[in-house]
Amino acid sequence: MIKVEEKGYFWNKTLSSFDEMYQIQNHALLNLYSIKRLSTGERSLFSSLAGALNFISKIRNKVVIDKQLIQAGKSYYLAMKVKFKRELLPVPLRPFSYFDSQWALSSQWILWPFQN
Repeated sequence: MIKVEEKGYFWNKTLSSFDEMYQIQNHALLNLYSIKRLSTGERSLFSSLAGALNFISKIRNKVVIDKQLIQAGKSYYLAMKVKFKRELLPVPLRPFSYFDSQWALSSQWILWPFQN
């Protein structure tokens, strides 16, 4: 989940938000990883897991906020949170994901300040 917030006195005002969901799949026979962007169905292939994770860690070709909503002199934040959906794992892997700490892949909100 990604959102742009305007800094306020008591709380921040959300100006824009969107979700970008990806599905990672391992093709063991081909020794490849595929990434599917669920919003568009676009697929990309990678020779390593590190390459696949690097691909989904960047925002590409996406307008996060309309320029007209940004005013000079005000402070804004880009906030991002990663959510791992255990329910989308194959059924045999789900029990492991609940009890093994290595499957705790969700994050807290991370904020980056920016100004116009």
